[in-house]
Amino acid sequence: MNVIIGSVGQGGVNRPEDVGTIQTMLNSKSGTKLKVDKQCGPRTIQAIRDFQKTFLPAPDGRVDPSGLTWRRLTAPAAPNLIQLPQVSGFGYYSYSTGTRQYGTPKTIQALQEVAASFRSNAPQILVGIGDISFVSGGHMDPHVTHQHGTNADIRPLRKDNKQLPVLITDAAYSCDNTNVLIQILLAHNNVRRILFNDATIQGVHFFVGHHNHMHVEMRS
Repeated sequence: MNVIIGSVGQGGVNRPEDVGTIQTMLNSKSGTKLKVDKQCGPRTIQAIRDFQKTFLPAPDGRVDPSGLTWRRLTAPAAPNLIQLPQVSGFGYYSYSTGTRQYGTPKTIQALQEVAASFRSNAPQILVGIGDISFVSGGHMDPHVTHQHGTNADIRPLRKDNKQLPVLITDAAYSCDNTNVLIQILLAHNNVRRILFNDATIQGVHFFVGHHNHMHVEMRS
């Protein structure tokens, strides 16, 4: 059983045994290749910060006993998340960085299948896919969800087909094309519901802050 007595990292107590425990856990949990030398040097502190970036808006490079970072290190392994292939031209494009586009295999498959189906209806239009989850899950600022690889943000579509953001109140917003995309999404057996604020589109649910993107909840 992994236990630390004092804090480890920037400004920590840094007992050698505690430091060694954190180094070993970071290597296992986040794939770092720290030397387990029980010394809290710059590489160990940076590795802590890098791990914290997946769930803290302001990483402090420190692990406290029973603190959030410690709980994340000792939490059960996240589901096997895979990255949305980072290629445009297969019916979609990514508007988030690749580090924020990890999902369950079924979620990634559903997104690809929906994009391919929409492409058969409108081959000149690409679907914009944004945040899904981090590779290890966990908090993703500014979202409350997006922690388990089963939520994805998708841009509404534009009349000019440009790969740019759009609000439902903008003249460039295409309700017709967005409706087609939403009905394809809702017809997929892995899609549970869609949060989106165009009340003229059947099947979506209003939620504050969703005038510029669809929040798609998957079943698994």
